[in-house]
Amino acid sequence: RQIATIVLHEEMSEESAVAVARSEENLDSREWGDFAGTYLLSPGYALTIRQHENKMLIRTTGQEEVPMRPETSNRFFVDAYGTTVSFKPDQDKRSVMLEFMGMYAKRVVPFVPSLEELEAFTGTYFSEELLTSYDFIIRDGGLVLKHKRRGSEPLYPTVMDQFSEDMADDFGINQPWFRSFDFERAANGSITGCRLSVAGAQDVWFEKTN
Repeated sequence: RQIATIVLHEEMSEESAVAVARSEENLDSREWGDFAGTYLLSPGYALTIRQHENKMLIRTTGQEEVPMRPETSNRFFVDAYGTTVSFKPDQDKRSVMLEFMGMYAKRVVPFVPSLEELEAFTGTYFSEELLTSYDFIIRDGGLVLKHKRRGSEPLYPTVMDQFSEDMADDFGINQPWFRSFDFERAANGSITGCRLSVAGAQDVWFEKTN
C-alpha cells in the first residue's frame, strides 16, 4: 500500500507539473510589460518589477532579483518569497495597483541618482531629539550610512530623495532596526536634512551640519 501511495503521489506530481507548464504556455506574456515598474509599499520599501523576454522578475529594496511564476494573466507566484503578486490595471492600463503580502501600492517614478547627484546627500547629520549623528558617504558607487556604534550600512534609493536599508529578515517589515531616510531640500535645491523612519519612531529630524 505504501509503494502504491508513493507511485500515485509521483504520478500526481508529474501531472501537476505538466498542468502548470500548459497553463503557462497558454498565458500571453505580451501584456506583462504593462506591469513593469517600481511600486512603493511603504517608506523605503519598494518592489521593482521588470520583464525579461517571456519571464517576469521581481526585486525588493537591496535584494537580488528573483523570478515570478505566472498563475493567471495578472497573478504571479514568487517561489523565493512563498507568496503571490497580483496586478490590477485600470481600463487604460496607465495606472496599475499591486498587491503583495496583504499590502497595496501604486506604481511610482524610480529614483536612480548619478554619482554627482549622490554627492549632495553626503555629510554629517545631527538629531537633537536623539542626540546622535549620522554620516553619509559614497562608497562603491552608492550612498552609505555610518554610525560610530553601529558601523556602516549601504543605502538604496527608492523614490525621489529617499533611501533605505535593505529588506532582509522578512523584507524588513518586522525588522526592528530597519531605517529609511527622506531627505529635504531648501528652495535653492540644497539638502538641509533628512527625516528618519524606524519601527517605533517616524519622521525624526536630522539636520545637515556640514
